[in-house]
Amino acid sequence: MDSRDVGDHLVVTNGSSAVEALRGVGITHKALSWDDVLHDGPLPSLDPAALRKVRAGYLSRMGPEAASPGPGAGDLAVRAEARRAEVEAALAARDATLANWPGPITLWFEHDLYDQLQLVQILDRLDGRSDVFLIQQDTFIAESPGGVAAWEGLRRPVTQHQVEVAKSTWRAVTSPTPEQVVALGVGFANALPHLGPSLFRFLQMLPGPSGVNRTEAAVLEVLASGPATGGVLFRETQRREEAPFRGDWSFWDLLAGLEGLLVGDSSAHPARVTWSLGDLGRSVLEGEVDRVDAVGLDRWWGGTHLTPGSDWRWDENRLTRRRETPT
Repeated sequence: MDSRDVGDHLVVTNGSSAVEALRGVGITHKALSWDDVLHDGPLPSLDPAALRKVRAGYLSRMGPEAASPGPGAGDLAVRAEARRAEVEAALAARDATLANWPGPITLWFEHDLYDQLQLVQILDRLDGRSDVFLIQQDTFIAESPGGVAAWEGLRRPVTQHQVEVAKSTWRAVTSPTPEQVVALGVGFANALPHLGPSLFRFLQMLPGPSGVNRTEAAVLEVLASGPATGGVLFRETQRREEAPFRGDWSFWDLLAGLEGLLVGDSSAHPARVTWSLGDLGRSVLEGEVDRVDAVGLDRWWGGTHLTPGSDWRWDENRLTRRRETPT
């Protein structure tokens, strides 16, 4: 690697923690963290500028930096809009760096769902460039023992086939129904080997037979054995993952979505709250009550807006659309 390569090279990875880990193993190139939890919130098929606005609206309401209650509703609205504008500006700067980078770009991503969705979004945007490289790990970046030499050994040029797979996947994920994701099949092994398992895990984020997805069902199962703090629930659900992908605030948002099924002090930080299984949660877990019939449905799965009238279900290997129960 010559000095020009070091100076002109951009490394794109999933977030700030990964950037710090890369610095820790001796990577000195310019690093760009993608910083978007694409498996949560709305992800409609839009051009980059319009999508930034949608994602900023969602991301600004999440996490520890979201506006907290203040003296009045007006103050809260002002802070919320300031936070949304701040997030949108950060996403715009990120997008501009990627689009305008004059030298080679290396995409360094892990094997989990969080990373793989980011990877296909980025490859979709980089179509037409011949100076893009990819490092595909089956471990987490923070666990990588090697330094620059090991990194160089893993880097491979991105092929047009990989780009086409990514573009097809991005179109499917952002489409208004999950059907295109299912239709992608399993032809990813040679191009993007971690994408197939990640998309299967993404499908498991759709409601299951009782109206709860895989992680929500795991929360109910843990609490069926007795109360547990939010921190314990987070660690236990992570332990059950083949490739853990969910961050803590994403999990706290999931817990908030289980309102009515769980019992706990929702005004306190969810990590410290001791949660227990409510009567409705137990009935849902046992398959006696459907969660959507009981409390409704209003969430996004990629480009699909899930509602009682658009209630897509994933039951292991089968996608169905549940018809709204007559009242």
